[in-house]
Amino acid sequence: MNPETTGDYHVNFLARHPDDTHLCDDKARWWPEWHEYKLDSDNIPVYGARVLFSPKRKPNLKKYMLWSDSVTLTDSNYFIHGPFNYDAHTDVIQPKQHVALTHWEFLLSFCCQFSIVPPTLSTLTVCKSSTAKRKK
Repeated sequence: MNPETTGDYHVNFLARHPDDTHLCDDKARWWPEWHEYKLDSDNIPVYGARVLFSPKRKPNLKKYMLWSDSVTLTDSNYFIHGPFNYDAHTDVIQPKQHVALTHWEFLLSFCCQFSIVPPTLSTLTVCKSSTAKRKK
């Protein structure tokens, strides 16, 4: 495919880390969404269970595949924001697993403009704080 002329781009999706469900979207870790997969008899991938891999780690591509799809950006029903780099947070043990607040604010304004459920941002709402203490 030639994305400049067709408008078709291959995109990879991110998923919230399951341990961060109590956090606002902008404070949660967002990791690439990897899945186990196998090829069926027609050589088409069949996705299996979701598997967690840190953004710093590249899994065995013979066993795991990113959750991805082709998106036609010239279609007015689609919108994509990016690319972006992970942002460093000083309040976490492993930095560079967060999407920067400016990207969340952009998404918030876009969602409000088109009546889409917006993300929950810590700068606008009160979020539950973690009651678990970090181990030293």
